[in-house]
Amino acid sequence: MVLGACRSYLATMPNDSFTSTVQVALPSLPGDPYTYLLPESWPESSQLAGRRVLVPLGSRVLVGVIIPGEYSNSVQSTNSKQSLNTDKLRPVDVLLDDGLPALPPELISLCAQIVSRY
Repeated sequence: MVLGACRSYLATMPNDSFTSTVQVALPSLPGDPYTYLLPESWPESSQLAGRRVLVPLGSRVLVGVIIPGEYSNSVQSTNSKQSLNTDKLRPVDVLLDDGLPALPPELISLCAQIVSRY
């Protein structure tokens, strides 16, 4: 029921331009974060760190968490660097946390330390 409401909201969402990208960790899919387009009308990605978002992945819509730039860059540097083709990226659909982030900066830092160690 919630996804139906989100999809109807997305169908009425105005066309927004996308000027930046953001890294989103998907708890249901462990591994490297996924890159999504960030609508220009949204705050900067550094202000959105730790907030939950709905993102499309294939035919599904999943809940993910925006990762701060300093941690997403360290994760990307461990992988083979490939040029980012923004034409194939999909936008973040819905910001679920308007107020405080679901994950505070301290918890994100702890998670990044665990990822780098193990």
